[in-house]
Amino acid sequence: MTFNPMLNKTTPLFLLLGLLTTSSLFAQKQFTLEELKAHPDFEVSVEANGAYSGHSIILKIQSDYRKNVEVLIPAGTVFFTSDDGDQILIIVEDEVLALNKNQTRRKTLDGYCTEASDGIPDAEMAMTFMPTQREQLQQLANFLNTHKGFDDHAIQEAVWCVSDQHPLSYIYSENAEKSKALTQFVAELTGQERPWNQVKRVQSASGGYIVSNPVLVSGRVEFATTKATTLKSKIIDADGNLIVDNPESTNLPKTNSARLNFRLSVSGWAAGTYYVVYYDQDDAVILKKGFEI
Repeated sequence: MTFNPMLNKTTPLFLLLGLLTTSSLFAQKQFTLEELKAHPDFEVSVEANGAYSGHSIILKIQSDYRKNVEVLIPAGTVFFTSDDGDQILIIVEDEVLALNKNQTRRKTLDGYCTEASDGIPDAEMAMTFMPTQREQLQQLANFLNTHKGFDDHAIQEAVWCVSDQHPLSYIYSENAEKSKALTQFVAELTGQERPWNQVKRVQSASGGYIVSNPVLVSGRVEFATTKATTLKSKIIDADGNLIVDNPESTNLPKTNSARLNFRLSVSGWAAGTYYVVYYDQDDAVILKKGFEI
């Protein structure tokens, strides 16, 4: 048998080219939602779901395309109606939708309100979309797209902290570590000081608008004592009026670092600035911390 060195060297190259060509034939094409809207073989429609947070956007795509495709809706895409009084909704995580050839797909997207004082888009109102033009909102979406696992409530409050300059204390989650990470990022993004406390708010819809009611203030305080102390506490308003006089007390030794968890129900309280005041058996103030509701 005759050995042909040229054939031996080139055969792997032909095989490689063949593999690349074959794999490219079966590669699934990915379109962005914007590309899909401009493509003649697809029909895209978007409508509101009557909600302001979470499952708030309904996407419908009809394909007359000859192949299966993937559709990418990037984090930071905003959806809005033709009514300037309606909220603009933003998605904060990439959505990838598999669409078979000649198929119609319907998908509900998680959108979050970026205008807390505007009206909630009515269900079935037509919406259009575009990338957000607000750089800080895009950066927040990028963060949430990379760091998964935040609940809808914390995400919505974080969006409002960026879009409407709400206090960072409104970013509340039962998962303290997740809440801390999100609050820290938004603080760095907006230049706001990171608060010592969280305010849990409950949202509801009334007359087509969002109503937020604070129900709980929580946090951790740290201080030192110069002697054995019987620690007492009270809540006062901005004018110094007594709101809550805590009948319980705590005995503490002299310490450079006392840490206490603070938790206060504020359901039904008027909006404003309040203070928790810790004082000793001689009525000397040890610590005074303010919070907003």
